[in-house]
Amino acid sequence: MKRFWVHALIIAVLAALVGSFFIYPVKTPQSVESIVRLEKTVSEIKNGADAEKKSENKNIKSLESGVNDCYKTKDVAGCMDLFFRDYLAVNTTKKALSELDAFQSRESRIKLACHDIVHSIGRETFQKTGAVSTAFNECDQTCHSGCYHGATEAFFKEHGTADLAENLKTLCSSDLNAFFSHQCIHGIGHGLMAWTSYELFEALESCNVLSARQDSCWTGVFM
Repeated sequence: MKRFWVHALIIAVLAALVGSFFIYPVKTPQSVESIVRLEKTVSEIKNGADAEKKSENKNIKSLESGVNDCYKTKDVAGCMDLFFRDYLAVNTTKKALSELDAFQSRESRIKLACHDIVHSIGRETFQKTGAVSTAFNECDQTCHSGCYHGATEAFFKEHGTADLAENLKTLCSSDLNAFFSHQCIHGIGHGLMAWTSYELFEALESCNVLSARQDSCWTGVFM
């Protein structure tokens, strides 16, 4: 009987030693060195990725600098679209609108051009989101609601006007309140004007396809 307990004790000790080996493996100098090297590599990769991200963000101009630089070019609208495409890749539309609103309040020349600038923000917001309804959620009334108009313009550039009456159900749904309904259909007028290469009568005729609020579309064509 005594021998049985001795054997049982030996087995228990051996089991404990084996278990501790798997749970707390012995760290030889070589294994410790490997772990340190691995941790260092992981840290370097992480730091490198963070540095690359910061570098990319630094390459994007501030809104004020980007807008000012675009006014030095011949194709201001094209430059604005490219600038806001990059800007909105790392910033929200709401931030862009807020910064532009502050900028135009300080600079009278920007105040005069603000509506056109916000059109660019709207166009690129649509490109970023892929849907007018989502873009509208990002836009606001800054600079006479140009963001809504730009988003609608971009929709027509991508989808054309062949199904205008049908697309209206998607673009300007019936559950919009009077303000947003006007802004949406007014934006359609802008979009039609751009789509027809600024052929006034052709754009006005397209407005007549709409079953309601044609006047909102006409004002978009003229403005």
